[in-house]
Amino acid sequence: MDESSLKLLANRCRKLAENADPFVKKRLLDMAVQYDSKLGGPSRAVLSLKDPGAIMEVRLPAQRQS
Repeated sequence: MDESSLKLLANRCRKLAENADPFVKKRLLDMAVQYDSKLGGPSRAVLSLKDPGAIMEVRLPAQRQS
């Protein structure tokens, strides 16, 4: 499959998941992640984060002035 087909399928899965019951929603979102992984997209861990910027804030805390 080419890149545009994989993107289309991943987006279609996400769109269908919006109105699905919880079990089907999880399956559809998992399928979308599989399509994204074939594209070299973001990992499942990154997609599960609500705020990816929070990782950097924890690793690099603001410097305190004395």
